[in-house]
Amino acid sequence: MDRDYLQAAHPERVTILGLTLRPFALGHVELLLRLDSPFVRGGDIAREDLVLAVLICAHTFEDATALLDSEDLASVIAEWERLTNPRSLWSRLFARARVAPPFDLDEKINLFEQYLTRGSLSPDLHELPGNSREPGAPFVERVRLVLMSRLGFTYSAAMNYPWGLALHDYFAFWELEGAVRLFSAQDAEHLSTVKREREQIILDTLPPDHPEVLAIRTRNTQHATRNTP
Repeated sequence: MDRDYLQAAHPERVTILGLTLRPFALGHVELLLRLDSPFVRGGDIAREDLVLAVLICAHTFEDATALLDSEDLASVIAEWERLTNPRSLWSRLFARARVAPPFDLDEKINLFEQYLTRGSLSPDLHELPGNSREPGAPFVERVRLVLMSRLGFTYSAAMNYPWGLALHDYFAFWELEGAVRLFSAQDAEHLSTVKREREQIILDTLPPDHPEVLAIRTRNTQHATRNTP
């Protein structure tokens, strides 16, 4: 939908742990997968997982790769874990940092997950006949290859391209090729109309105390409340 595309094309700036994050990019996805980060693989999220993910997403793909390959990374993270003075090592290591630990871990994890979610919005797809075979190449690689081979991106440009925008461009390209069909505003309106008609049938035919009737009336009341100035 248009709103998701515009948000992908113009992401909001996010600051976590004092570092301003870059738009969540294809290269960030690849590096988090390389690290088996629970932010992309699932599982419990520890403090060091958040620190690494924030450091990666605060840098370009090239700079983040150099950071991960640094021999000093493990000692840097270990020392960071022992920090008690917000103005000590953090400020010396990361000159751009303005806020240092201690911090509310759950709050920062939630903030980072929101950043990932907003940076990963992609268009909804309609299933097309004959597309059931699962490709062998990893999805991130297929997106990068389309950006480079079909849309003319350099490797660096592709790896630093916002992930949500890459997804929109990837699926838009394949829609032009006839391989997929994107969910349009007209499709959304049609579904909304069908839903309204179904709800009206329920309201007209079921008793007032039926659970489905009560649920519909509750949703309608909440919707009206949200849209009241």
